[in-house]
Amino acid sequence: THYPLVKSIMQRYPDQVRLVSRYAAFHQGAKGAIKILESARLQGVFEPVLASLLASQATWNTQGGADLAKAWQIATQSGLDMKSAKRDAAQPMINDRLDQETRDVLAAGMRQAPMFFINGRPLPKVSQQQLIDQVRAEVMEL
Repeated sequence: THYPLVKSIMQRYPDQVRLVSRYAAFHQGAKGAIKILESARLQGVFEPVLASLLASQATWNTQGGADLAKAWQIATQSGLDMKSAKRDAAQPMINDRLDQETRDVLAAGMRQAPMFFINGRPLPKVSQQQLIDQVRAEVMEL
């Protein structure tokens, strides 16, 4: 996962870098994970739930597929009220948001995750060093 690197870039350039994250449901279980995150957003605990899910991604999202029961458990430990969240996850507005995100990422030419755009330009290859170098170059131009 690129989460620790992105987090360190954000900490290094807090006033120059803004992160915009989009959902790309390309993998098995991704839609379920997105519903957890959107439920967390409704409860005001999006950031801690996102941070926990990303930090523990190897635990709940393996080559065999996503173990959403584990993802729900991790989200609950991060402050999510599971009973309300499961009800919220079934709301049509969350499915509508997921559908719009899918249309948006496909329109932007995304075909894999993760994919990074810096100042509207896609990073041709996702490597940690390339991401660091490109962000540094863009910040130097400010």
